[in-house]
Amino acid sequence: MQELLSGGNNEPFYDSAELSLHEDAFFNDTTILSLLDNTWRTPKVPSDFLKDKSNWRRFWKKHAISSDEKLFQEFILKRQGVVSGSILRELPAPSPLSGPEADPVSGRKYAILASSDMHTLAERLVVSAPERFSYYVSKWRKFPDGTDNITLGGFDPDKNGGVDRITGKDVLFLASFHNNESTMSQLHALTFLCDSAFLNSLTILLAYLPTGTMERYLQPGRVPAANTTAKLLSQLPATGGKKTRVMIYDVHAPPTQYFFTGSTACTLHTACPLAVSRIAEMPEEERINCIAFPDDGAAKRFSKFFSKHLKGIEIVVCSKIRTKEGNQRLVVIADGDPFEKRVLVMDDLVQTGGTLYECAVALKKSGATSVIGFATHAVFPDQSWKRFLTTGDRGVFDSFWLTNSNPTACEEIPAGDVFEALDLTPRIVRDLILEPCGRGTMS
Repeated sequence: MQELLSGGNNEPFYDSAELSLHEDAFFNDTTILSLLDNTWRTPKVPSDFLKDKSNWRRFWKKHAISSDEKLFQEFILKRQGVVSGSILRELPAPSPLSGPEADPVSGRKYAILASSDMHTLAERLVVSAPERFSYYVSKWRKFPDGTDNITLGGFDPDKNGGVDRITGKDVLFLASFHNNESTMSQLHALTFLCDSAFLNSLTILLAYLPTGTMERYLQPGRVPAANTTAKLLSQLPATGGKKTRVMIYDVHAPPTQYFFTGSTACTLHTACPLAVSRIAEMPEEERINCIAFPDDGAAKRFSKFFSKHLKGIEIVVCSKIRTKEGNQRLVVIADGDPFEKRVLVMDDLVQTGGTLYECAVALKKSGATSVIGFATHAVFPDQSWKRFLTTGDRGVFDSFWLTNSNPTACEEIPAGDVFEALDLTPRIVRDLILEPCGRGTMS
């Protein structure tokens, strides 16, 4: 709230009178009230409570969570015409699943806890399968000295002498390790859950493993952070006599799963079915008929999946070569023919996106009629996604698909240009049910 008043983070300046007007509109908006009074929010904030203006200060001080503050900030900016919705806000509401995925008998019922950045995904899971998921909102705060002041959801000491909705339950923890501070806070929470909460089981959804590209011991003293992250999670106490399960999507190096030891086991999954489903929705005259990969490693990991699920699809593999003149690295087509093809170029993650951009340029030079990008994990440090907008210097893609595996990055990306978010929710529900025994492979 103070940042809004002071104009922090380059946001517009609001004086007290303006802020009061914005609050009045916010707490009288029926859509906002329904979000704050949703059945998955525990504890809920009843609409009647918010209709009383004298309770608004109490709401911000005692009841609000970080996503409420983001919602309020976005609400104000939209009222002033400053920003449009992000690609996450434009995701269609999840539909309740049908078939075996929705059958509570075929899968466990989970109590969901989530880092503040995974709050929206937690809500979507509940909407998609309300008979299987209950979400308890946590408070991720700091003391004045900067140390953690965390209150996990599901523990309500003020209700009926103390209510505990977590002990003895199968808990699904939605984690986001997008920065070191957030990671440390969540390790505190996970250690407490394993050591003191007496869970029946614990599943950690770490859809995006940010340290996944540092899986090798390259030189003395350089830390292989994928390995050390796995070791930190492997030291969590055992819960309910079972191993803690860590679910990761399209990890950069599949052998990373074997870094998890002791009381923790890793299962690997893929978001590729989301691309296949999206392709099936395309008009026939625009439908993808060629899949390209930026290097041989990506082709080895993903090409068999697309060849299996998209019969007759052309597979193209790009490669970087070093030119004799100028000693420069150049992306070329190493295998396959994109001529007069509608191409989807795919990789597990996109950071600055230089390699995907160069691949797209090479594909169009080789006669591709259209090129769409697809990356499971959006990283885009320093808002490098801006370069891929239609007005950017890398605006070569007809469209660019991402998933909501890393919401902190996706939240910034505006809807209505080249970017489109594909929802991981149905895949997560399905992959939870399958629960492979022992070590996981991409399903």
